[in-house]
Amino acid sequence: MPSFDRFRRDVTRLQVAHPDVELHLVWTGPDAPVTLDLIRTMPVLRGYGLAGAALRDVIVRADA
Repeated sequence: MPSFDRFRRDVTRLQVAHPDVELHLVWTGPDAPVTLDLIRTMPVLRGYGLAGAALRDVIVRADA
């Protein structure tokens, strides 16, 4: 069963790996799914695939 500490560690790793992407992941407890509430980049950074790369890493983490 996942723990809050593991969730927080995984989110922190995602944020460090993708500093130009704003990620809001929500998890309310061990029996609840993790929800991707928001993913965005600043307008000046759009079109470079940054959010797509972050989303791929979120999916990899979710599959693990």
